[in-house]
Amino acid sequence: MTMGSELRDQYRDRLPTFKRLEEEVRFSVEAALRNRHIKVHAIQSRVKTLDSFIEKVERKEYADAFNDVPDIVGIRIVCLFLSDLRKIGDALRDVFEVTSEENKIENEDVASFGYMSIHYICQLGDANSGPRYNSIKDLQFEVQVRTIVMDAWANVSHHLDYKGEASIPRQLRRDFHALSGLFYVADQHFELFVREAADAERDAIRDVANENLDDVDLNVETLTAYLRARYPDRNSTTKMVMSEFVEALALTGFKTIGSLDAAMREAEPISLAFEKDRSERNKNYRLTAVGMVNVGIRQLYPEYSENRRRIQSERVGRDKHDQ
Repeated sequence: MTMGSELRDQYRDRLPTFKRLEEEVRFSVEAALRNRHIKVHAIQSRVKTLDSFIEKVERKEYADAFNDVPDIVGIRIVCLFLSDLRKIGDALRDVFEVTSEENKIENEDVASFGYMSIHYICQLGDANSGPRYNSIKDLQFEVQVRTIVMDAWANVSHHLDYKGEASIPRQLRRDFHALSGLFYVADQHFELFVREAADAERDAIRDVANENLDDVDLNVETLTAYLRARYPDRNSTTKMVMSEFVEALALTGFKTIGSLDAAMREAEPISLAFEKDRSERNKNYRLTAVGMVNVGIRQLYPEYSENRRRIQSERVGRDKHDQ
């Protein structure tokens, strides 16, 4: 039997174990990100195929194939922002034993071909102990972390089929590097935007508390701050719902928090009466902060309901298109 045949037989024998490791690692990664409230675009996992495994062993001339190939099981986390890279790295170190780390973002040229990511070689941590984990406890696996922009560049450059600088026709190199720079700038500006959004949220809380409400523009951040201040004991809602709410209010003619506040003096009794009527049939019924505005404004401004339906319909249409 040739060495290649032996490796193939060993791989097939161990494949169920690799699959188990993939499942455990993916479960732990998803739980760690969820517990830390880190939103990500995608989590992908795979066990390296037999042909890919054999090709790597032969190309690298590994003597101890199953110990020398650290990425037989691989996880890729595609996050949203550059600042998430550090948060995810901290989460991985808390959950797993990280044996090595390679930063192919800071250490690579901006025009590198598809490998802009951070690679962690890991093993299961102390929390994964007991008979259930005996067969996979000491196995290595790789976790790659990159932003959604880096992932897009990796996919685009991969499909261009240029594997390096020498492969690109001279007349295309300038455009190629310009494209690479655009992806880099996009990542930086997404990060800048998310930081400025956090600043806008803090500014909105200050403005609603301290300034003339007629001077405070209506937007998601200022409306959220206003509702928290006016109805601190009522539940809030998601940012997506709040955004649709703002769009419908703007179409109805509300441009400032002051104009909405003035309307709420008349609308709030309508909302409270609606809530009281519903609570007589269901004692647990209670309007959210958005509901307080929504019910009253709907009665006072008939065009608002149509505007709200229009905004929601547009969102449903986009969702169906994206599926």
